[in-house]
Amino acid sequence: MNRALAALGLFGILTEASCHDATLGLPPDAGTTDTGRRTPVSTDSGDSPPRCVVTGTISLEDGAEGQDLDVGDAALTGGEALIGVARTARGSRFASIARVGHRDGRASFLDLGPASTDTAPPTPFARDGEVFAVGRVSSGDSGALGATLFRLAFDARQVWTAQPLLTLPPTGPNPSAVAAVAAPRGSPLGAVLAWDEDRIRPTSGDPRTDGADGVRGVIRLALVGADMRTLLRVDVASPELTDAERPRVALRDGGFWVAWLARRTEPIRDAAADLEGPGQERAYQWVEVLALDTLGSAMGPPRRLTSATGHATGFMMDVREPGQDRSPRLDIYAGLDEERANGAGAGITRVTLANDGLPRLAPLLAEGAARGVTPWLLRRPDGTGRIFFVDSGDNGNQVRSILLDADGNPVGAPTLEPGLEDARPLAGTSPSPDGEVLAWTQGVPSTLRWLSCPAIP
Repeated sequence: MNRALAALGLFGILTEASCHDATLGLPPDAGTTDTGRRTPVSTDSGDSPPRCVVTGTISLEDGAEGQDLDVGDAALTGGEALIGVARTARGSRFASIARVGHRDGRASFLDLGPASTDTAPPTPFARDGEVFAVGRVSSGDSGALGATLFRLAFDARQVWTAQPLLTLPPTGPNPSAVAAVAAPRGSPLGAVLAWDEDRIRPTSGDPRTDGADGVRGVIRLALVGADMRTLLRVDVASPELTDAERPRVALRDGGFWVAWLARRTEPIRDAAADLEGPGQERAYQWVEVLALDTLGSAMGPPRRLTSATGHATGFMMDVREPGQDRSPRLDIYAGLDEERANGAGAGITRVTLANDGLPRLAPLLAEGAARGVTPWLLRRPDGTGRIFFVDSGDNGNQVRSILLDADGNPVGAPTLEPGLEDARPLAGTSPSPDGEVLAWTQGVPSTLRWLSCPAIP
């Protein structure tokens, strides 16, 4: 379901996933363990010198068109960026893919089809050297439509085209963007697609789960065949009574991960509910994850990774490949809006699932992130990386980063990144030793920034 999100308080969370150990099963929910190995960093300790330098800018406008842009996830492939965009052009709204060369300073648009005004941008992704996109396009009728999967390629005339391959079943009102992950070559599946939508909430008799609006969000999964043309089945991943939203998917050796935010309204205190905003009750929110096998079937019940009485605001997934000195694992980086003092801001915590299946919690940032934050990770093949987040200071558009070592622990003080101010990271070229980042700046004109973010602190 689409709930209001603060645009400048959230970062996109698309990352390239890899194959990993099949033994990462999930036992029944037993809570998390605080490792206590590191003291989380604080923005009060002062900033390290900036590490990200702008190396180029590209306009994301299309002449007099392309105004009123809504930008989603991006994929980097073949030396160019593919970005999901919902835009107004020629007096109509379109679901489009922006194609941006790395250094040529130009952007071109491929319109997948007309879209309604509240349609989320499409999602591009790559599989076995081919590029695909999944998004909701309209045929002109007013009924709710399912998303369509497209293959993006050059035709015989060297014109970039979008070939529709299959359409998902119709969804409920206001469906979210579709998260997508491509299966590796040789897999019985071609891709796993996930989204959330509203359904009538069953009545449990429990005031903690029965909402006043009578609806809940459910996570649906579409399993696509290896030919990328066959819809094998559509499953519901979230539990029957769970109110869930904003799913993400990732690969793992022997299957897939799907994670989402689950929520429930907080109990009434002193005969009055704490309000998040006008007419909106404050809700507990946490991260849940589900392991799927190679055929996309659940390997057990979903697992809660953060506190059921906490306030997780967003998360990203990172699957660690096994190495000589490390085991395979799933890392979840979550923003936690547990402001301990007025103006202190939110924190960021890493939850790790290793071979034993026990979640381990390691706080990275005690406070200082903007409320509603979703962290964004740039990680390199050696395991090091950077977490980026919006600062909670008076200038709400400032971005800081934290250097992470190969074990995912913070190193040194946070770094203020002026090159990312007012921008949202979309994708990162993690194989690059310089750690290149592509970020989007909302406004008129709308621009893209290429930045170099070396790992050295």
